[in-house]
Amino acid sequence: MTKKEILKGNILIAEFMQFTQWVDSNRFMGYRNLDISKYNAQQEGMGSKPHAVHFNELKFHSSWDWLIPVVKKIKKYNSINPLRVADVMISYARIDIDELFERVVYFIKWYNSQPKT
Repeated sequence: MTKKEILKGNILIAEFMQFTQWVDSNRFMGYRNLDISKYNAQQEGMGSKPHAVHFNELKFHSSWDWLIPVVKKIKKYNSINPLRVADVMISYARIDIDELFERVVYFIKWYNSQPKT
C-alpha cells in the first residue's frame, strides 16, 4: 500500500473506532479517543497528549496494540456477515499485520456502504 492509502485506511479505522477529530489553536488536526489507553498510548510514543494523536501518527497499520481492538469490534458483526468477518479473522490467524490492515479497511468500507437501520 502507498503512504496515502495507509493514511486513508488509518483515518477510516479511527472513525470506525469512534475517534473524534480535533483541532488545536495551531490548527493541529488529529484524532482522539477518550479510551485511548487500550491503544497503548505511552508505549506508542504519543507524547504529551496521551488522549490525542495527529492523523499522520495513527498506527493501526503498524501496531498490533492498535489493530487488535478493531479486530475485536469487527468480530461482533459476525451475525451480520459471517463471510466478511471470517476474511478478517483468517488474516489475523496468519499473523501478517499488512494483510490484516488491508482486510480491516476492506471490511470497514463494506460496512460503511450498508444501509443503516
